[in-house]
Amino acid sequence: MLKSVEQFAKALVAAELLTADEVKAIWSSLRRERRPADGEAFACLLSEQQRLTKFQANEILSGSQTPLVLGDYVLLDKIGAGGMGQVFKARHRHMKRLAAIKLLPPAFTQDEAAVKRFQREVEAAAKLSHPHIVQAYDAGVQRGVWYLVMELVDGRDLASVVALEGPLPIATALDYVRQAALGLAFAHENGIVHRDVKPANLLLDKKGVVKVLDLGLARIDDNVAAQEGLTASGIVMGTIDFMAPEQAFDTHTADARADIYSLGCTLFRLLTNKNMYEGDTLAKKLLAHQQGALPSLASLRNDAPRDLVSLFEKLVAKEPAERPQTMGEVATVLASLSAQLRGVPLPAAGSAGSIELQQLPETGRQADLATLQKPQPFDTAPDALPPTVSLQNSTQSTDPVSERSIQIARALSSRKFGAQQLAWIRNHWTLAGGGMAALLAIALGISSWFLINRPAKIDVPPGGSATLQYTHGPAKPAAIAKGWEAWSTEAPKPAVVPLSAAEAKTLQAAWAAFLGAPPEWENSLGMKFVLIPPGAYRRGSTDAVIQHLVASGANDEHWRDCVRSEGPQHLVTLTQPFYLGAHEVTQANYQEIIGINPAHFSATGDGKDLVQDLDTSQFPVEHVSWNDAALFCASLSKREKMSEVYRQTGQTVSTQSGNGYRLPSEAEWEFACRAGTNTQFSTGDAEQKLLLAAWCYDNSEARTHPVGEKLANPFGVYDIHGNVWEWTQDCFELNTYAQFRDQPARDPRGPTSNAFSPRVVRGGCWLYGADVCRTAYRDSQDVPYRDSLFGFRVVVSVEAVRAAIAERQH
Repeated sequence: MLKSVEQFAKALVAAELLTADEVKAIWSSLRRERRPADGEAFACLLSEQQRLTKFQANEILSGSQTPLVLGDYVLLDKIGAGGMGQVFKARHRHMKRLAAIKLLPPAFTQDEAAVKRFQREVEAAAKLSHPHIVQAYDAGVQRGVWYLVMELVDGRDLASVVALEGPLPIATALDYVRQAALGLAFAHENGIVHRDVKPANLLLDKKGVVKVLDLGLARIDDNVAAQEGLTASGIVMGTIDFMAPEQAFDTHTADARADIYSLGCTLFRLLTNKNMYEGDTLAKKLLAHQQGALPSLASLRNDAPRDLVSLFEKLVAKEPAERPQTMGEVATVLASLSAQLRGVPLPAAGSAGSIELQQLPETGRQADLATLQKPQPFDTAPDALPPTVSLQNSTQSTDPVSERSIQIARALSSRKFGAQQLAWIRNHWTLAGGGMAALLAIALGISSWFLINRPAKIDVPPGGSATLQYTHGPAKPAAIAKGWEAWSTEAPKPAVVPLSAAEAKTLQAAWAAFLGAPPEWENSLGMKFVLIPPGAYRRGSTDAVIQHLVASGANDEHWRDCVRSEGPQHLVTLTQPFYLGAHEVTQANYQEIIGINPAHFSATGDGKDLVQDLDTSQFPVEHVSWNDAALFCASLSKREKMSEVYRQTGQTVSTQSGNGYRLPSEAEWEFACRAGTNTQFSTGDAEQKLLLAAWCYDNSEARTHPVGEKLANPFGVYDIHGNVWEWTQDCFELNTYAQFRDQPARDPRGPTSNAFSPRVVRGGCWLYGADVCRTAYRDSQDVPYRDSLFGFRVVVSVEAVRAAIAERQH
């Protein structure tokens, strides 16, 4: 470690991060008593002044020999390392463009032939400008270190996506592989064969675009691999688990059809989260690719269409001549399959709710409600394992699916970050396009969207909350082209169920960026809110599910009536985004605003013996009526200078136009609870899996529990199943859904009734079993009723959040 200020200053100048005159000017500007006593203190000061990044300061202090300036690029942070070198986030000195820079290992420069081959490949790769290929910008050598400058892609690699979220829906996997095939086809047409196609080399950005990386390093000499010990991990030869049989014999003679085989292996991994062949040695795996029988995709994915199974078997045929002969042909077949299976067509402009009911898959089961219909994304508990990232000087192995990467992810999930840091880490990560692996780093992207996105129109309908319409980009003098529900055609697509967990999170982030608003937000009480994008879903349950439940359920006629009220199942379109509380309102929240803590499970409540010696401040507040919840919303709105939605007159609470805090509508609650799923629970259909996300009869120990201890759903909402029943805005009627039997519901509200009509409660609670914690189940309770079973969470509008952020900034 460098000790003195003088040593640090000299190293700083030698690294070309600052000039000697700049260092002198900084030093002279400091009052004598503020001048740092040693190099480390000086580094901290420069970091605080944003003259240095923490990475740069640490590199200088440690005496690292890594060059921090390469040509016109300044290294800002280290974002990963693999067998073929280290990858850094960098910025061009003059253009200010961010990029990913790979520093190649020293052994590379010892082979003149390898250097020349690298130069030729970089020249070829630089010409590959394609939407589905990571762009290579530049290459050079400085101080004996060769480096490659590449596009910095904001997103994750597909290996991480599958490892953390489980097998992908078939339509999603097909779309991702189709995009990869388009990029590879373009590369093949320009004379470049990848030879290391795998999920870790396919990057998924936050707009859902897949990009192929590492084309610039596809043909590095095998001698380098041997020197670096890379043959085992397949950096040069190709990765064993995805390698074509002929490629194992001779890497250089393997042609484009080897990439086709690897893409077939990639498709298999995306659909099953398994490798095609397993073995405890490399030799056994290689032999399996040469001679082993093809695995049965149909047995692992019983929802796979016959045409898809047939295509997979052709892609991974042992003999190159038996595979499709060009990647363009593969892309065409994938596009055809994808068109048959992909999603739901969006309604045309001005045709609200034009999605046909039969176009959305059935929710519910026809016979056994415990049978899973498709692979569930919660198999690997994604919320317990955040995306693999590299912080400061930590490194990861080449393949993000490795055990090492999973350990890093688990370690990160257990770190005691503050709320803002956790929100930032969860919602912003940058994937460094151009490493031999998919290397992840944290990158902030919201601020730039703030500058280019502005509200174009805010309507406040009579008796309702404000409606937002936004344009994307600078205001235009001409009329703005309209798309889904009159949004700009440049708006992200709506969140139409079904969605995978990855798609739900991606759309959530995309809408946040489009709106110029954060995906997560904390108010002055520290209450966390998550953005729920607009979209469409099937509300309620099918007739078959209802009949099954009623026939097999408990001897409780009220419960049976509530189950019957879940039909007819119908399409709901929510045209506007909103912020929903990530957690149920806590006892501390309620105490802060109302001044009392009415909770049964508190130090002074009737249930105090069950929570003795426990801090219940983060337990959900309960023993609150609908009126109590509405008055909390009004008081919190007033405190935060938002227009109130509720008004009290005597003992009556009525609603009015306002954009402040309120209770969610029943339709909003179910949409947020589903978070892209069409199953019984947001965790799938299995009741056992519900226990990962809910406190209910089977695990609650007859009391509530602190919010946020269980898994969140894909939208980042905690405890939406179980813990406490949650009041909603809507009045309850058994036949509410009947009005939507023949037409979809657009932004539906509950029936118009007097202020004392029963209100809908959702989500179940600690005292009840899974049958009432289902996403579709709806029950009722009288407005003035208070009990330890009933709590609430709140909604706030996007425009109110934007205004609150602007107020804080001033």
